[in-house]
Amino acid sequence: MYSEANVVNKGVKVKLYPDGDMKQRIHQNIGNARFVRNKLLKEYQDTFALFKQYGYSKFPLKT
Repeated sequence: MYSEANVVNKGVKVKLYPDGDMKQRIHQNIGNARFVRNKLLKEYQDTFALFKQYGYSKFPLKT
């Protein structure tokens, strides 16, 4: 098999030059991702507050 010495991480830099429609779609996707992230964060905070309200000191619970 391969040892860690043989593994090489390579990266590629790409610069995009989007036109007007592509820019609008990129901004829409970023906005959608931000909305979903904030919505999930709010749900997590609400759940944590509910657990705290009922006396659970650790979250998530370990069984």
